[in-house]
Amino acid sequence: MQYSQLRISPVIRDEEQRFQSLMQSHQYLGALPKIGNTIWYVATAQAAVDMHKVIIEQFIASFKKAPKKLILDFDATDDAVHGQQEGRFCHGYYDLYCFLPLYVFCDNQLLVSYLRPSKIDGAKHTWAILALLVKRLRQTWPQVKIIFRGDSGFCRWKMLSWCERNQVGYIVGIAKNKRLNAFTEQLQLDAKECHATLGTKVRWFTDIQYAAGSWNRKRRVIAKIEHTDKGSNPRYVVTNLNGDGKTLYDKLYCARGEMENRIKEQQLDLFADRTSCHRNSYTLSRNDRAEPCAMGSYVCRVKKHTV
Repeated sequence: MQYSQLRISPVIRDEEQRFQSLMQSHQYLGALPKIGNTIWYVATAQAAVDMHKVIIEQFIASFKKAPKKLILDFDATDDAVHGQQEGRFCHGYYDLYCFLPLYVFCDNQLLVSYLRPSKIDGAKHTWAILALLVKRLRQTWPQVKIIFRGDSGFCRWKMLSWCERNQVGYIVGIAKNKRLNAFTEQLQLDAKECHATLGTKVRWFTDIQYAAGSWNRKRRVIAKIEHTDKGSNPRYVVTNLNGDGKTLYDKLYCARGEMENRIKEQQLDLFADRTSCHRNSYTLSRNDRAEPCAMGSYVCRVKKHTV
């Protein structure tokens, strides 16, 4: 499928009444005024799926040879709304009315832009999307190593178990809790004493074999023990990857912070946060249209804010 196949032809004003009727029996059709006529965009859930197929195919085509490794970055973010849009809810963490879109990037390339209501678990549908991505990427590159990377909002043991069964690597944040802190309590006290003696930041790493109460088995957790002038700051990530804990944390996990810049580009420079339509199906489609036109072109290789 080519992106050009997804374009919708202009509809003259005399036909608008027919499309108004279609709105009542089918999914929403959004309208954007133009000089002399109105452009109608057919915005259905299937259209959003088709757009993502284009994005994935263009991503695959951007490689001249098979990659050895692909790191899939998942992240959810807030998309503030200021009207009565369908699907708007007040989110307790962000303390505002918003949508909760899910983004997936591989390096600097967008793979998924999925607009969701904000009253859901931030990891909802992540497992299904990851499975679909892995299936399609391995159809083209059977030997590619795929790594799933996300913050603690994506730490779900069933998804980790799926990764293990399907030879997918993962490195995912895990929220601090009393049990984890109990495992590292002595190291935290030692780090505090060392900081008091040396007067400089203390930063150590250790491995823990840990299982939350709902998990089916223990897994490797990398613990970062850090003490600064502001106090103790332990952090934890769970992974099935081999290697030195410090290297995995610093070089692999912390690199996911770059994804925040890609999300800012989507929302600030490609206007993916323009979600003011009152019907969710059109808003969903508009959110997805931010990137495809730039994929695989010179535009994709320049800074988004200069486009």
